[in-house]
Amino acid sequence: MEIKFYRLIGIPFAALGGAFLLAAAGGGIAFAGTGENAWSFPFVFGLIGGIFFAVGLVFLLLSRAKAKRREELLANGRILHAKITGVEQNRAFELNGRFPYRVRCRYTDEAGTVHEFLSDNLRFDPTGLFLSDTVEVYVDPYTMDRYYVDVAGALPNVAQH
Repeated sequence: MEIKFYRLIGIPFAALGGAFLLAAAGGGIAFAGTGENAWSFPFVFGLIGGIFFAVGLVFLLLSRAKAKRREELLANGRILHAKITGVEQNRAFELNGRFPYRVRCRYTDEAGTVHEFLSDNLRFDPTGLFLSDTVEVYVDPYTMDRYYVDVAGALPNVAQH
């Protein structure tokens, strides 16, 4: 249901970088001892491959860190029941010609402070599908800046075809 942005970028970059690194290794073996410019093919392909692989690895590590933070919040976070205030498109990036959707929700604490939260990106518009008008938000016990909006708990099982 959620779009895993970092994985979408990381996997192709790491795969392309790995292919370039393999080509560089193969070219280094094939051109070994064949002349004064024999190093240029493996060097160029290795450099390009190394850069692409490093970028892909960074995105994959960011994806893993985000998943770990979500798991940690689900296990140890304080649960708030926030009122769903709307659904909006995230125009920060586009996937297959479409903008993903996010759920906006609001929680008012005991002191009267209003806290607004945004869910992760969704592949579809959930407007009109909510089972209730509230959604669970898992927040870090020490800071409200670290949170996870559990949209799946407020939506029915949605099968896209």
